[in-house]
Amino acid sequence: MFRKTHPSRIAFHVVNTIVLGLMALICLYPFWYILIYSLSDATQAQSGVTFWFKGFSLNNFAKVMQLNGIGSALFISVARTLSGTLLSVFACTFMGYLFSRRSCPPGSSCTVRWWSPCMSAAA
Repeated sequence: MFRKTHPSRIAFHVVNTIVLGLMALICLYPFWYILIYSLSDATQAQSGVTFWFKGFSLNNFAKVMQLNGIGSALFISVARTLSGTLLSVFACTFMGYLFSRRSCPPGSSCTVRWWSPCMSAAA
C-alpha cells in the first residue's frame, strides 16, 4: 500500500538533497584539487587546474620521493597513527568494560579513578 506524498515533503527532500550534495562537494573538492594538481605537469599546472589534470605526469611524486628524510617522516607518521589508534581503542574498550559492570557505575570512585588517565592517554 502506497501513501500519498505531500508536496512539501517532496520539496524538502529535493532541497535537502541539493544542500547536502553541495556540502559534500565543498568538503571533497579540496582533496580532488590536490590530487589533480599533483598529477598534472608542473609547467602546465602553473596556469591553473580546475576539475581535471593538465598533462598527466608522475614527476611530482618522483621529486618528493627523492627528498632526504622522506622515509623517516613516513615511518614517524605511520607509527604515530598506529600507536594513537591502538591506544584510543584500548582506552575506549577499557572504559566500555568499566561502565558495563554493575559494581562500578559511572559516578563511583572506581570509575573516576580510571577516567582521567584513560582520557589523557587517548588524547
